[in-house]
Amino acid sequence: MEWYRGTGLRPYLAALTPELQQEFEKDVLDGVKQAYPVQKDGSVIFPFPRLFFLGER
Repeated sequence: MEWYRGTGLRPYLAALTPELQQEFEKDVLDGVKQAYPVQKDGSVIFPFPRLFFLGER
């Protein structure tokens, strides 16, 4: 949540009261836990697929 809180969630959190921020973060975290497997230590690892290209002339 720390990463999300400092990036994509910023505009949404800024529009909410502190109480609603906590509720919103909980809802987001619940959705993330459903989409990505939770590790044994409770952390969630996001896959970041990348494409690399090599060009030659």
